[in-house]
Amino acid sequence: KAYVRAGLASYSAASQEEKERREVAQRKLKKALDTADGLATVTAEPKKLPTAKICDRFVCQWEQLGLACPIDPDHYVRNSHQVCAYCWVIGHTLWRCPIAKKEGLVLPG
Repeated sequence: KAYVRAGLASYSAASQEEKERREVAQRKLKKALDTADGLATVTAEPKKLPTAKICDRFVCQWEQLGLACPIDPDHYVRNSHQVCAYCWVIGHTLWRCPIAKKEGLVLPG
């Protein structure tokens, strides 16, 4: 099976529709991670981290938090990896996202 990475080559290389979808996803992430309780909740249960569907795959929630992915082999078929849930750029994840950090969303780690 091919492991396709979904995402953008750069933050600005998105259509207006993609930018609007990304902004909605960013607001959901900020709301979910705005408090210590919210961060504790998604760290304990990564599936509760809101993510977007990009190119028919969801962004891996575990990877966004810097956690190891589940051992389920279908996980890699259903989810995109090395795609940031915040800026949707290929090559890094949420906990290393420079744009999220610049906008005040900083995860420990």
